[in-house]
Amino acid sequence: MSAWSDAVAITGLLGLSAVVALRAAGAGRAPWRLPAIVVLCWVVLLAQFVTGKLLYAGDALMAALYLGLWFAAVLAGGRMAAASGGRDNALNALAAAWLFVALLSVGVALVQWTGALDLGIYENGLPPGARPFANVGQPNNFCTLSFLGLCGLLWLRQGQRVRGAAFWLGAVFLLWGMVMTQSRTGWLQIALLVLWGLAMHARAGLRIARAQLLALGALFATGVLLWPVICDALLLTSSRSLDDQMRAGVRLPYWRAMLDAIAREPLWGYGWQQVGAAQQRVALDHPAFGVLFEHSHNLVLDLLLWNGVLLGGLIVALLAWWFVAHIRACRDARAAWLLAAVGGVVVHALLEYPLDYAYFLIPVGLAMGAVEVFAPARGLRLRVPRWAALGFALLLGAVFVGVASDYVKAEANYRIQRFELAHIGTDRVTTPAPHLAVLTQLDAFLQVAHTDPAPGMSAAQLEGLRRVTLRYGFEPELRRYAAALALNGQPAEAARQLQILRRIWGERAYARARQQFEALATGKYPELRKVSLPP
Repeated sequence: MSAWSDAVAITGLLGLSAVVALRAAGAGRAPWRLPAIVVLCWVVLLAQFVTGKLLYAGDALMAALYLGLWFAAVLAGGRMAAASGGRDNALNALAAAWLFVALLSVGVALVQWTGALDLGIYENGLPPGARPFANVGQPNNFCTLSFLGLCGLLWLRQGQRVRGAAFWLGAVFLLWGMVMTQSRTGWLQIALLVLWGLAMHARAGLRIARAQLLALGALFATGVLLWPVICDALLLTSSRSLDDQMRAGVRLPYWRAMLDAIAREPLWGYGWQQVGAAQQRVALDHPAFGVLFEHSHNLVLDLLLWNGVLLGGLIVALLAWWFVAHIRACRDARAAWLLAAVGGVVVHALLEYPLDYAYFLIPVGLAMGAVEVFAPARGLRLRVPRWAALGFALLLGAVFVGVASDYVKAEANYRIQRFELAHIGTDRVTTPAPHLAVLTQLDAFLQVAHTDPAPGMSAAQLEGLRRVTLRYGFEPELRRYAAALALNGQPAEAARQLQILRRIWGERAYARARQQFEALATGKYPELRKVSLPP
């Protein structure tokens, strides 16, 4: 689902970038900090691929593409703000789009929660006991989407496009959407919004009164407290108690494990998008989490894991410098509300990974670009000619087309493969894997899924299995790699891989693997008896 949402967001950005570049009166100006971050990350990605830190070119390309999309959004947002001439028509449309999407999503979530209507293909069904998530697939993402809508509403109120009863109806509706998610992130976002609004009220000339800001916070808190009461009155499940919302869950022990992983690779890290490899590295020294985390659920930790302490720390410092510089320079209400929107997504990024989704990354980039115009900070500004901005958008578009083409092939093949692996209609995987020229990581993943472990495998085949397992440490991949090692004279390493599987995926997954090994050992492959399988 997120892939198609991302595709819509990316297509919209590419079209917007081209239009903005073509309509620009001349060259644009971009402060140096964000371009420096992007170039630094691109250089690191190239070095990681050349040195083998990144196992697949496709991983480097995807990270480079999303960095490029973010920077293209920054450029487009800056040009839109610079061309506004005080009327802000383009940015009003952006805020209205945030508001419209958020209101629509809250409506879908209400249908999910109450079950009052059947929207058919226009609604993702809500599993029993799950929290409403609209059509974005994840409650916390829906919460942030509602928050962006609220920031858009405040922007429109600042420009007196929305006022009075219409403003409060929209605000209450969006706040209720955030309440429905039962998300801890929502508490932090609303606290940030209220405190930021109070701090910037006089300096930025915010139209909303301080008492009204406090009322927004009070409405949200009241909604959270009344949520279980309303659910009980309507005979609906509340899914998550307030006490549960206040608990840290698995994040704290997982963050400790990731800090351990950083300490083991402090110089160069594990490579972009390789957090799963970091989890495998430390799995045997930490409790089982029952799931593979492909992100650390904290943007700062992700950057340190991907790039190492020195380079990752430099990227974090440059981003922090950008925020400090523009917060200090903020004297404009437009910049204040845009910074609030960016801050809400960043708060979420310190707890999860919303910036992995283009439908959050692109709005953040647009807002950051506009902030650089409305709250300019001191420093060197780079000249960006129209032809360069247009050429950059076309280059991103070409890469995106290649990625999308490969993804469609991979998704179709994986859908069939899941049925075949479940032995639905066949007793083996028979559909050949497609060749993917761009997404080489998915190409390797699909090829390995067609590989049955057997004695006599070549060193190249075992290395291919190792690389895929390190990149995608899912239960079937770990089990397949362990079997291949055991059948090819490496029972000790096979046993270690099974213990990694146990620590990552939990006791049930280990019991399944152990049962499979014992069944094969008594029949087709007696060599598997050499593998230590402690209970």
